[in-house]
Amino acid sequence: MRPLEERMDRGFAALAEDISDSRTELVEFKAKTSENFAAIEGQLRDIHQRLTPLETAAENTKGFTKEIDHLFDRLGSVEKHLGIKPKMAA
Repeated sequence: MRPLEERMDRGFAALAEDISDSRTELVEFKAKTSENFAAIEGQLRDIHQRLTPLETAAENTKGFTKEIDHLFDRLGSVEKHLGIKPKMAA
C-alpha cells in the first residue's frame, strides 16, 4: 500500500470511530432526555392533581367578599345605632 492510501485508511478509520462515539453519545443523551421529560411529566401531573381541589375551593369562596362587605355595613349600622365609635385596625 502506498503512503497516501495508508493515511486515507487511517483517516477513514478515525472518522468511523468518531461517528460511532457520536452515535453512542447521542443514544445516551436521548435516554437521559427521555428520563428527564418523564420526571417533569410526573411533577406536572402531581401539581395538576393538587391544584384541582384548590380551584374548586376557590370557586366556592367567590361570594364571600360580597357577604363580608355586607356584614361590615350591618356592623357599621349597629355601631351607629348604639353610639359606638368604630375602631379600625391599621
